[in-house]
Amino acid sequence: VSCGQGLYSVLKAILFARACGGRLDPTKWERFAEGAATNIAQAVLKPDWREPKSAGDGFLIAPLVLAAELFGRDECLQAARRLAAALSGRYFGYDHVYWGGSLDASCEDKEGAYGVFQGCVELLRIARAKGDRAAERRWERFARHSFANLVSYMFAWDIPMPPGRLADQGFR
Repeated sequence: VSCGQGLYSVLKAILFARACGGRLDPTKWERFAEGAATNIAQAVLKPDWREPKSAGDGFLIAPLVLAAELFGRDECLQAARRLAAALSGRYFGYDHVYWGGSLDASCEDKEGAYGVFQGCVELLRIARAKGDRAAERRWERFARHSFANLVSYMFAWDIPMPPGRLADQGFR
């Protein structure tokens, strides 16, 4: 699991805790998550920041958007947009594959596309909430693109599994 996915889960847990009417105290996790998101945002917003070489950094977009909302940190939203724009420029033209989300660094993979998709959906949600039609069109287009790449890895038919693995459990 990437750091971005982990941070996103913590932020979602904070949202849940806040919705529980005071039965859960997320204060400790809020401090941790705000600090982590702020550090990531500051790194992405540095003038000498280098664009990511893989789509794995797409997993940072969604937690940055949530952190911006939860903690009122505009730099987190700016960093999320900067990351998404950089990845959009790299992957939207099909000049590059969504490479870099899994342990197999030698090929393209669905995880990178999923991270970008998840981030673009969060940016799209914010754009819709703010009534920013231009941003809404941009992030919806990139969300559709990354989702199309993601589902290209899905199978809609049974594939025989090798003996000794999930096939022994009747997995299909």
